Amino acid sequence: MTVVRRDANARLIPLAVAGLLAGVGAAWIVGKASPDRPVVPVAPLAVSLAVLIGWSFIGSGLLSWRPRPGNLLGPVLVFTGFAWFASTLPDSHNPVLFTIGAAVYPLFYVGIVYLVISFPSGRLHGTLDRGLVEFVPEYAGTAAQFFSVGSVSV
Repeated sequence: MTVVRRDANARLIPLAVAGLLAGVGAAWIVGKASPDRPVVPVAPLAVSLAVLIGWSFIGSGLLSWRPRPGNLLGPVLVFTGFAWFASTLPDSHNPVLFTIGAAVYPLFYVGIVYLVISFPSGRLHGTLDRGLVEFVPEYAGTAAQFFSVGSVSV
C-alpha cells in the first residue's frame, strides 16, 4: 500500500512542476499583454488573478487526486487549470501561441461544465450529460468568434 501511494505521489510531482511553470508563463503573458487583450481584462490585479485561478484548479486537483486516484475530479481539476493557463495564450504577441490559445480556449469551459455535471462522483451519467459536455466547445468557440467580430476595428 505504501509503495503504491509513493508511486502515485511521484507521478503527481511532474504535474505540480508543470503547473508551476505554466503559471509563471501565464503571468508573463498577461503582464506583457496589450491593453486591448482578448482574454484577461485590464485590472490592477490581472496577473495575480490569472495565476491564482489556474493554480487553484491545479492545486485542488492534485490534492484531490492523491487520496482518490479512481475519482476523475482530481484529473479534471488539473486539466481545467492547465486549460485556464492555455486560455491566456491569445494575449501573447506570438502568432503561433495566439493560434494555439485560440484553438484550446474552449477547453477551460469544458472542464468547468464537466466538474459541475459530474460532481461528486467525477463520472458522467447518461447521454444528456455527455451531450452537454460535447456541446460546450462548439458553443464557446462560436460565441467567442461572434463577440470578437464586433470588436475588430477596420
